[in-house]
Amino acid sequence: MKNLYYLCFVVIIIVFSGCDRYSEIKKEADRLNSYCPITYDCGSVTNVMFKDGMLMYKLLINEEQGITVGSLYNHPEIFKIMLGLGDKESLKLLVKEQIPICYIYRGDTSQETHSHIITPKDMEEIINKKISQRDLVREFLACNVDVINETLPQEIERGVILKNVEQKEDSIIYTASLDEDLYDVIVFDKIKSELKNGILSNLSQTKSNRRFLRQLIECNMNLIYRYCGDVTGTTINVVIGGKDMKESFGKSMY
Repeated sequence: MKNLYYLCFVVIIIVFSGCDRYSEIKKEADRLNSYCPITYDCGSVTNVMFKDGMLMYKLLINEEQGITVGSLYNHPEIFKIMLGLGDKESLKLLVKEQIPICYIYRGDTSQETHSHIITPKDMEEIINKKISQRDLVREFLACNVDVINETLPQEIERGVILKNVEQKEDSIIYTASLDEDLYDVIVFDKIKSELKNGILSNLSQTKSNRRFLRQLIECNMNLIYRYCGDVTGTTINVVIGGKDMKESFGKSMY
């Protein structure tokens, strides 16, 4: 089952010192660039550099993971939210020196390329935003839902089409249509426990999905997989609560 992929673009804020700060930033950017590509589940950072007075990150997006460059372009607020989840003290240094951050991101399949600049003013707004960490995580999850929905519907396996993802109250809900020529929805109702275990097993396979589960636990949110028969409209909900997540992964997920 396709999952809500955690957008894990690396956001490396450089802490610099010395009289010639720009010189130090360039040196640190060069050092970080020596580690590239830095690979994550949804893609990789291919280049880090300080150029034209900006700290620039080039990102290659793994579009097979369900996120497209076009969907990111339509929801650039994701970049600000990511920075808000990071080290705000480091952001203050960039604001002080009036240094923007520029993300240049390209799809590995489509080769579509876009860029997004976070200005010092944007960073100042992020720093001064009065919001709890939990509410910021909820905002992040909601933005991820919007990004994923840009790519739907998608056939995630034979006869199963993911139609919609939504964040509603204390749950994130995946709604999938089942081809009833291939699947008996009533059987799905009888094997909810097996389906739940299978979903949790799948979610344990990658770091991005484990991070996603940590976010859900932090926000006291459930994960619901809703299967709907394409002919009868019969609906089956497989509900995965925080307790299920904790029991499945135990202390290892932390």
